[in-house]
Amino acid sequence: MALSDVHRTTFAALVETLVPAANHPGGTGAALVAAVERRLEGDLAGEMPVLEQWLTGLNREAFSVFSAEFAELFGSTRDELLDRVEGGNYRANWEIEEMGVTPAEYFKKVVDWVADALEGRG
Repeated sequence: MALSDVHRTTFAALVETLVPAANHPGGTGAALVAAVERRLEGDLAGEMPVLEQWLTGLNREAFSVFSAEFAELFGSTRDELLDRVEGGNYRANWEIEEMGVTPAEYFKKVVDWVADALEGRG
């Protein structure tokens, strides 16, 4: 099961924010998204529903704070929003919390998956 188009767009924007193309030229962003998606169809298959809820929450948070979805924000604004999430400072309702995990905790997982993909692990 692959990410929906909306979730993939949000995830790609997240990856672009975490790993700017200027630092890693050559289409690394798309390759990282594809690598994580492969893992979501394999060893991380159970994470797909949680990731989708987290990405939905990220878009809600972006809209709550900046009146735009995450992918529509400028890079520095995305950084600011991710700093808020990482610090547990959010306004929107994150349904992921009903799954027993905070947005900040799950953000760390997602960052780890992207780092693994960047380093060729996973």
